[in-house]
Amino acid sequence: KKGIDALQAYSDTPFLLCGVNGSYLKKGATGKYADIFRQYYLNIEEVKDLHEIEDEILSFTTIFQVTEVPEVLEYLEERIGKHLSVVGSGFGFIDILLPNVHKGLGMKLLQERWNISVDACAAFGDSPNDIEMLKQVTHGYAMANAEPSVKAVAKYEIADHNTTSLLDTIEQLIGL
Repeated sequence: KKGIDALQAYSDTPFLLCGVNGSYLKKGATGKYADIFRQYYLNIEEVKDLHEIEDEILSFTTIFQVTEVPEVLEYLEERIGKHLSVVGSGFGFIDILLPNVHKGLGMKLLQERWNISVDACAAFGDSPNDIEMLKQVTHGYAMANAEPSVKAVAKYEIADHNTTSLLDTIEQLIGL
């Protein structure tokens, strides 16, 4: 509820709630940002009232102009940062998550499930939402266009996302 209220109070920019059973967008949401959500999420249900969703909500995602992101992050952190984790995820996207739920936790759970050591894992990142994942592996790579906070935790840096550096690095790591 707090996340929905904070986002609605900030602007009329659409945001998506992601739950166990689907993703939810306010009915009638239009514009380029709503269209972007429809590109990336296949099972979006449009709902009249976001407060009335009968699903376990795992995260929110929204998108703004890249230049607006610091201001939006500050606003959200002040209003909901005690209850939820707010993180930029690149290209204007902002994710709102349950505390201590992040890509690093996902990586740790996969390592435990498949009994894979931290030394046998690699991760690649460019945005703050990648930081915890990069910390959970020995071979952490930041893209050249990554934010400084990401480069600070990555052990290595490779060329930006517009090159084949990520694929080239994966091939090197697996011995192709």
